[in-house]
Amino acid sequence: MVSYFVGHGPGRTADCKVNEVDVPRVVGMSLARAKIRLGAQPLTPTVVYKPASAKQRLDLVLDQFPRKGHLSSYDTVTLVLAKPLHGVVPKVTGLSLSDARRRLRGRGLVATIERFASGRAGRVLVQMPVAGVAAAPHMKVRLVVGRG
Repeated sequence: MVSYFVGHGPGRTADCKVNEVDVPRVVGMSLARAKIRLGAQPLTPTVVYKPASAKQRLDLVLDQFPRKGHLSSYDTVTLVLAKPLHGVVPKVTGLSLSDARRRLRGRGLVATIERFASGRAGRVLVQMPVAGVAAAPHMKVRLVVGRG
């Protein structure tokens, strides 16, 4: 049986957007993964930055606007990432202790040394914080060095 509205119909129309899509949550994803996820909707990512704290990862989405809801296809979603103001901690694992110290000193960082019973003598086995996080002026980077 087919029903028709005769003389009256719905009181209002839905407030759908043209080509409406859901806004996915991409906070905590890498920028590359977030762009892929938004592109699948399809939505257009735009990146803005906020100052990074010392030791903060730089490759993760910290926030997004809008955080949820619906947009039209190809509308913009703004992604917030951290931007280091004092550079990035370099990778020094595998380097000789003297090369590691030189590289850290060149970035305004201070090496603290811890000797480890095994491993290649004079080589950096581990660094903390890890490479690629935001640096701070005169920040200490702990190096674990092999004794041989």
